[in-house]
Amino acid sequence: MPQAELVQAWREAADSAGLTEEKRRQLVTEAQGRLTAQAAQEDPNVFGRELLADQAVAQGAAMLGERNSVFATTALHEAAGRFAPGTVSQAEIAEAITRAETAGGLERRTYLDYRGASFEGMTTAANIANERTLLRLEEDGRHKAAPILSPLEAGKTVAQAEQRSTLKGHAWNEEQRAATVQILSGANQIVGLQGYAGTAKTSTVLVTVAKSAEAQGYRVTALAPTASAAQVLGDALDSGPIPWRGICWHQDAQPPSLSSGLLMRRRLSPQRTWRSC
Repeated sequence: MPQAELVQAWREAADSAGLTEEKRRQLVTEAQGRLTAQAAQEDPNVFGRELLADQAVAQGAAMLGERNSVFATTALHEAAGRFAPGTVSQAEIAEAITRAETAGGLERRTYLDYRGASFEGMTTAANIANERTLLRLEEDGRHKAAPILSPLEAGKTVAQAEQRSTLKGHAWNEEQRAATVQILSGANQIVGLQGYAGTAKTSTVLVTVAKSAEAQGYRVTALAPTASAAQVLGDALDSGPIPWRGICWHQDAQPPSLSSGLLMRRRLSPQRTWRSC
């Protein structure tokens, strides 16, 4: 049974037993209150512990926010605990999260895992600010780049790339075909490509776009969020390892994993025309 259905069944069973969501939250709050009272009695330096908890939450949120725009609240508890092992309790971390929300550093969101199950989640003020900047840049870059190929040429290029992949035992799907054609024939400076890990974004779409762009006089710079992703992209492009570089994402789309990316500039072009995807 899918996890989303299991979670729903568990919640319905709890509700039917009288343990409603409101009651569950009340029990958690009461337990956290007891732990907080106990911690205050054991350590009179409450302010110092609050500061440690605040720092741990900030560090945990920053770490999680590097890979996902929205992350599970439970993941934040775990990450903050790793930054303050044995020094603050989970109740103190929960209070620090509440303080960060009040101060505007964190905002609640719904977190969806790769199975589609929903959980309480968080995003950071920094992620929101970055997203607004990215959306503005994407909007400003619409219809400002010359297409790499015409729609007809792009279709032919995709057909040839698909034929080569088929000979190696890897078939393309319609979404991969459509995405590659749109990127090659589009006129936007910034193009977003989203897909789950292992869906061949790199070996199909990005590789075909990169090689086609290079053939048309573009200088292609490859970007990747992690060393392993850099290695995969480098191997696919026959360019060797690629230096790590951050990748941007959209917080509402919540991609379960970050893809690689390409930055393309026209060689010897006085207009500095560029594209990224």
